[in-house]
Amino acid sequence: ALLLGFRHAARVPAELAANWMIQLSWTGDRRSFLAGVKRSAAILFLLPPALVFFAVNAVFFNPGDAVSHLLCSLAGGWLLLEVTLLGYRKLPFTTPLAPGRHVRVRGLFIFFGAVLGCRFFSSIEHRALTNPTSLATLVTILVAAIVLLRLYDRRSSPTRPADEFAEPPHPL
Repeated sequence: ALLLGFRHAARVPAELAANWMIQLSWTGDRRSFLAGVKRSAAILFLLPPALVFFAVNAVFFNPGDAVSHLLCSLAGGWLLLEVTLLGYRKLPFTTPLAPGRHVRVRGLFIFFGAVLGCRFFSSIEHRALTNPTSLATLVTILVAAIVLLRLYDRRSSPTRPADEFAEPPHPL
């Protein structure tokens, strides 16, 4: 839910008056910009909930399981972040809001997909926490999936630069 909210927020300009500053300082390096946005999303939307659950798990369960759950949560969250921004071609926080299509229908599928995905991932994680080898395998698979998604996203990016901004910068 946090990552879907982040994707929606990325479609809205951060500050309408500051958009021209971004345009003037733009160097054309879309990959670095998106990488920075992904790191910011991880720090703001993945790390705090994972650390809160780590603290709760450390209090109620043993610390080893808490660390294992933290690793799985961060790897799974990063994978979801990559999936959430897969194929995102506009510059986040800079372009005007584009109206969404079929939000009600897609929202229903996203909701049930998220519920079933959480159930599926939690059952896999529960089995992996019983054995260190299984845990290492799960984390390795998640990291490999992240790397493969990044490679796919890099290869599928357009060869010619798209129109980065919807309007030209305002005169000073």
